[in-house]
Amino acid sequence: MKSILFKFFIRNWFRKLIALILALITWFVLNQTLITTKTITGVGVRVINIPQGNTIQGLESNGYLNKRISLSLTGKRRSITALAAHDIEVTFDASTMGKEWIASVRKNNLTSFSPSLSIARDIIKVSTKNLIMKLQPITTETIPIYISKPVGEAPNGFQFLDIWPYHLNIKVQGPEQTIQKLKNNGIKLTFNLEKINKNELNRLANSTSANVISYFIPNDWKKIFLPSISEDSIIIDDPEAKFLRIDLIRGEKLPIEFPIPITIFTSSKLNFHTPKLQNSPLINSSQDVKLLKIPVYSSGISQLFLEIIKDHVALSINLTPHTDLNNIDWSMHFINSRQLEDQYVTAVLTDYLDDDLKMMSSLLRQEYLRNRFRNYMHRFQLYTEAGDLLSLRFKVEGKEIAISHDFQ
Repeated sequence: MKSILFKFFIRNWFRKLIALILALITWFVLNQTLITTKTITGVGVRVINIPQGNTIQGLESNGYLNKRISLSLTGKRRSITALAAHDIEVTFDASTMGKEWIASVRKNNLTSFSPSLSIARDIIKVSTKNLIMKLQPITTETIPIYISKPVGEAPNGFQFLDIWPYHLNIKVQGPEQTIQKLKNNGIKLTFNLEKINKNELNRLANSTSANVISYFIPNDWKKIFLPSISEDSIIIDDPEAKFLRIDLIRGEKLPIEFPIPITIFTSSKLNFHTPKLQNSPLINSSQDVKLLKIPVYSSGISQLFLEIIKDHVALSINLTPHTDLNNIDWSMHFINSRQLEDQYVTAVLTDYLDDDLKMMSSLLRQEYLRNRFRNYMHRFQLYTEAGDLLSLRFKVEGKEIAISHDFQ
């Protein structure tokens, strides 16, 4: 064993040392001069010296474009192999350009943040797609915000009623073309009901006997994210934003204690005489008026709403030329709905005006209450005592309309 080691390390040791030194020198020289190409994605682009009062489409407040680019670098292998996007950036000087120019990336546009990379020494060639730069005047406009119906489910025990106001404005500053597009299209803002703090909602509900609980939108929610304008969210500066709320109503079931007349709506284009409603255990007759007999309930509305509509609502059987006579459609019909709306607004403003409503101007207050009443009418449905949606079936049998019901 010693003989083998002796032969390997000692015999001709000088020649072996010279060979090792030459090998190291060769490796070092090759490593320093070896050329390779590497593509780096996500490289930032910064524009400096932009003329005052102007900007560039997609330019953020920090001077960087909101879109990053890919660079293909050719240079010394040892210097560019480990490069990442944060080690390098592209910089353009707008002061030497016109209002619109094609920005080609060259070595003098590169800035290195890596101590091991010298652009002049280590980079031979850089290539990427050309960028089109266009100076635009900075303008300030008022942009409409459209508040849409929230997504998600309301906390258990509550139902979503309405969100108000439906429309706000926000003043933003940015490139003229971008701002004009935003102004023409508006901005859609949607909240998530599942983000409402249930404990906070229960606290609000316990502090009032009213059916409607107004959850005022927290200031943290009153922001708009416009990446084409700013990398940060923009606070909604409309004074009316302080009234922004989601109205929820207790999910309790309210009995309908007034009789509901049953009417038959017919089209003048029917080619047969209107049939009469057949006697049934489900209906009562009072002075030739058919009334729904079975106990029914409603949910997601207020007791005041029921008081207002009790003499002005009917169940309408709808007969049209396209009606399936074995499964006739029916709906709830309000009589003189505008007058009912006026009565509701007057009643609330007279007897039920709370502190939140007192904060609003008279016109806003009336608009808000009218929207609430229309929501009540839109969601008004009949339920059975068990909580099932009332399912009535009407069909023509000879010269009469038969009524039956099941649950769904």
